[in-house]
Amino acid sequence: MNSVGSPTFARVLDPPLLLTVQLVSLAVLLASGLVDMAGALQLGPLSAQAILTICYFGAGMLLYLLVPSTAPLQVVTIPLCLFISWAILSLVWTPALKSGVQNVLVIGTFIILMLLAASTSANSPAFAFLVERNLNRAATFASVLYVLTLLLDGLGTNQVIGARSFGLFALFGVALHLSKWRYRNYRGLVGATLITLVIGASLSRLALGIAVLLFPLSQLPSRGLTRIVKAFAILIAVGICSYAAVLYVQPLQERFLSGDVSLKIGSLGINVSGRLAFWRVTLDSLNESPVFGKGAGSTEALIEAMFVEIRHPHSDYLRIAHDYGIFGLALWIVSVGSLLFRLWTSWRVADKVKAPSARLHLTAFLALIAFSLQMTMENALVYVFVAAPLGLLVGASLGLDRRGIHAHPNFA
Repeated sequence: MNSVGSPTFARVLDPPLLLTVQLVSLAVLLASGLVDMAGALQLGPLSAQAILTICYFGAGMLLYLLVPSTAPLQVVTIPLCLFISWAILSLVWTPALKSGVQNVLVIGTFIILMLLAASTSANSPAFAFLVERNLNRAATFASVLYVLTLLLDGLGTNQVIGARSFGLFALFGVALHLSKWRYRNYRGLVGATLITLVIGASLSRLALGIAVLLFPLSQLPSRGLTRIVKAFAILIAVGICSYAAVLYVQPLQERFLSGDVSLKIGSLGINVSGRLAFWRVTLDSLNESPVFGKGAGSTEALIEAMFVEIRHPHSDYLRIAHDYGIFGLALWIVSVGSLLFRLWTSWRVADKVKAPSARLHLTAFLALIAFSLQMTMENALVYVFVAAPLGLLVGASLGLDRRGIHAHPNFA
């Protein structure tokens, strides 16, 4: 293995196999840049999105079996593998087998692409940086496409891409650009700000809130008083800007403060778009089988039966608790917590030695935080256009960490 800081890396993977993995990852990322457009295209009994999920999982599994494994990488993913095993087992007692299989397949795609990216990056580190560049292209493409629809149909349009779906995917772009900004690429601040403004124009409240939160998080201090002051200053600045936006931009004010304002923060009512009703029904059903859950996909069957035109509970944590029980929820929290700790540690080590790879580790860390926050009031866990790119990004970081690589000649 080349020493840290060496100008080149030896490629362990056979070139045809490496090229195949690169092409598959490129296809996954660029297709994800279309966000939820494939979900509107029905091909027989399945949507194009469902077919893409099957293809992602199948290709990822086949390639993972061919790429030389790096066993230590799998230690951090043990809780996640236990979770997916429990999710598969729950298909035995689910009343909604089709939805259950679809949901398990999306989670499985996240895991298998993460493992594939980790093994590939550990064997051929340049792959990790290719994932970063292609995810940046996909996020840029999605943002430009949504801006065009905004020009045609106005704020909050769902005509081509769903506004909430776009907001969830665009957070990858925010994380990428904020990581660039932290490491003295000031165009990153411009890029992150522009994407955040587009998210605001989509009127996606949760995504906008998460995007704003990522700004101070990207400046988390790893050492020194200067970083602490900078992070605090950014927190104050984005807080003031957010307050002003909600106060003076009428469409945002209506989205946040009118409609179903059943969620109260002091005397302030927050629009939750009927979510409290979904959550109440889900919790009542959960109480009938709190430990083991009612099986994968059962939440969707419940919500659809009660609300007809609504399928999802709009809280993935409630979905997990209802489908897989408190046991499954505990496994998920441990799984994500382990990954976050690993990504945080990798970033701290790389940042300490001022290694270029710190940027990629920070991007993965911010993206996983954003995903975890999305799960509080959204359905990101079953959106393959979010889960698949996240798997590739997190896996790329894990692979570099395993290899001990902290520099790359093309990582700028």
